[in-house]
Amino acid sequence: MTVKIPEELNPTKKGFLFDPYTGHTYTLNATAAFVFKKLQEGKNISDITKVLADEYKLDEKKVLEDIKDFVMNIKDFNLTKK
Repeated sequence: MTVKIPEELNPTKKGFLFDPYTGHTYTLNATAAFVFKKLQEGKNISDITKVLADEYKLDEKKVLEDIKDFVMNIKDFNLTKK
């Protein structure tokens, strides 16, 4: 699954994210910022899951579940393209 994120939404190195469409701001932790940027680059959820699971020696099913939850949240906040 691929999620499209507008190019205008760019978290800073400290995880600060400003939505120029609504004026809302968000704070992402380092992992969320990594996932957000990878989604924005067009990477699919499966590839991101594998990278994180391998890097941190985590269970892929749990990582996938967490990424899906994150994607649901950013969709709820309208931070994805329709």
